[in-house]
Amino acid sequence: MTERIRLAEDKDIGFLKKLYAVCFPGEDAFSDFFFGEVAKVENVLMSETDGAPSGAVHMLPVKLRRGPEIIKGTYIFAAGVLPEFRSRGIMKRLLLRSFELGLGRGEEFSALITQERSLLSYYSRVGYTPEEAVSTVIRPEPFGVSRLLPEHIPEIAAIYEKSTADRFGIVRDAELWEKLMRNYTVYGSFCRDGLSSYLFGEKNGDVFTVKEYFGKDASALCAGAACAEGAQSCLAFKSPDHCIKWLGKARTDEIYFNLYYN
Repeated sequence: MTERIRLAEDKDIGFLKKLYAVCFPGEDAFSDFFFGEVAKVENVLMSETDGAPSGAVHMLPVKLRRGPEIIKGTYIFAAGVLPEFRSRGIMKRLLLRSFELGLGRGEEFSALITQERSLLSYYSRVGYTPEEAVSTVIRPEPFGVSRLLPEHIPEIAAIYEKSTADRFGIVRDAELWEKLMRNYTVYGSFCRDGLSSYLFGEKNGDVFTVKEYFGKDASALCAGAACAEGAQSCLAFKSPDHCIKWLGKARTDEIYFNLYYN
């Protein structure tokens, strides 16, 4: 078996879309958004096995901020290997190469959010420190909720910054907020002074899943949003299953890593 790991080129877009469809079935709408507005070939590391494309990882640049301190890193996204090439160590080699590239770019960490908890143990063997999701089940109940619009982004961002001020959180500019709002159902509650809480969620069958929620009465907001969506239950995440690997000196700082195209 011969293998080559290289940065992707424009000619590889077709393969990358095919790989995404195979590894993440049922996400056609998000795939169109991701490849149309987010993915860039210069941020994709891919493998060729015996001359054929076999796998890839997207290395999305990300910054974390706590107060005035900002650190740069890579968010590993849409990591996948075609079924016929799995169990050959290809993903491990892609990730190890991504660490080398990250260090060369002056980055301090590599992070990823897993779709399945069972993958946490795999990534720990590649050097990541796994963190299990923190979630709670909330019963849908009526509460004063409103659907939020892009015009509410400054207020949403202010609540996010305040809620994550004591730890490192993803730096989200206006463009990222706008993209997130297009990919999730966004609710908020208001008080006399303006927006007091917000959430980003999505309905799957009878369950309303909340990806992020912050602010005053945020739990009541989750219950009210689920009720407004006609859901039978609400699963609210404080954080997802995720992994962090420090590329240089390890740090023990608390990190909030969530809602970044996951």
